[in-house]
Amino acid sequence: MSILSIGVILSMSASAEAGFPIRIGGANSDYGEAVAVDSAGYIYAAGYFQGTVNFGGIEKTASGDADNSAEVDVFLVKYSPIGDVKWVRTISGAGTQMPHSLVVSGKNIYMIGNIADIATFEGSDNPPLNAGAGRNAFVCKYDTDGNFVWAFQLGDEESGELIADDDRFEDGFDLTTDSAGNIYITGTFNGTIDLDPSDGNDSSDTFTSNS
Repeated sequence: MSILSIGVILSMSASAEAGFPIRIGGANSDYGEAVAVDSAGYIYAAGYFQGTVNFGGIEKTASGDADNSAEVDVFLVKYSPIGDVKWVRTISGAGTQMPHSLVVSGKNIYMIGNIADIATFEGSDNPPLNAGAGRNAFVCKYDTDGNFVWAFQLGDEESGELIADDDRFEDGFDLTTDSAGNIYITGTFNGTIDLDPSDGNDSSDTFTSNS
């Protein structure tokens, strides 16, 4: 028996009254991971998906095998305050691309997560990020009109074969910004990562950094 997961965004009033629901789904499993709202009431959501998904009239197709649960792409979508879709952007690749958190600061959107293999950020003219055979943390920036600004990864390009439960990883879990526009991120890493630089242990450590 297969289990299908569908992403849902539900608005609620301050008194916990349910508002409009937004369904994100297709023939395969789709997951919502993070949501944020800007000062004008626009809604931004991030998650990951397989196959083809309809985002309220905008269709996106993941680049991997729709029947392989290890091949999923990231989506970043903007909705109006009444739930109308404005735009959708993806992070695509042959491996598992996954977001964990996003934040909206002024006219900018920042998202953090992890990538495996080669990851292409929609709208970018830069070369794709390459995590190789491991898994790297990523941070990216789009503006609120959906334009790509930049992306970077934390971690080396690993060699060899990517295997299940691979311990060659860096993962980004959360981020925030301050009034000066600085970005603060946190996550986990294995072995050595060049932050200050500092060395990790043989299992996993956490990191916190700002840029």
